[in-house]
Amino acid sequence: MKLKVQNLTKVYNHPVEDELNFTVLSDISFTLDQDNRLLVVMGESGVGKTTLIELILGRIRPTAGKITFNDLVINTMKGSRKSRFLRQVGYVNQFPQDTIDFRLSPRENLLLFDSEVSEAVLEKLDLLKIMDNSITSFSGGELRRFMVAREIGRAPSLLICDEPTAHLDQMNREIVWNMIQEYTSSADCVTIVSTHDPELKHKNTMVLEKKGWKT
Repeated sequence: MKLKVQNLTKVYNHPVEDELNFTVLSDISFTLDQDNRLLVVMGESGVGKTTLIELILGRIRPTAGKITFNDLVINTMKGSRKSRFLRQVGYVNQFPQDTIDFRLSPRENLLLFDSEVSEAVLEKLDLLKIMDNSITSFSGGELRRFMVAREIGRAPSLLICDEPTAHLDQMNREIVWNMIQEYTSSADCVTIVSTHDPELKHKNTMVLEKKGWKT
């Protein structure tokens, strides 16, 4: 698996005044592959962490630069090719409630996403005992742990986690972080973790800084 980001820039254009164009990301480059599988992206709010994720998912287009995954150009993919790419992606959303169907049970939510999560993983995340409960009864932390389990259970080739440890206590933060690292190292997968959490330390960390208005 190989994700390559080359000279990526994103500028949000003001509809009237060019001097009010806002640069979020400027000339970002990195490569994730078999020898360098995991990247932690840090920085305060507004520096472009979520924008970077949206670009890699192909939801928005860059102002300049190129993103490729296994030689497929993400920022130009459309239709069935883009759908096939997204089926290889596990995405832990910053807001778990946006991608969970609360009308379904926890196990039905796993089936909906073709996710196979072992009882051992559910036990490790302290979820097994509540898997037969209504998902509406899950706390925010339980929803976040459930999302991590669900996306890893889909066996993705590209795992993207946006604030995966937010609102978790110290013990569960460590469990989730270790699980993400273990999956990345054991599977045919590359991973990006976007976070404010200073505890998620990794040898491969990129700190984004605010850019601002383009003059």
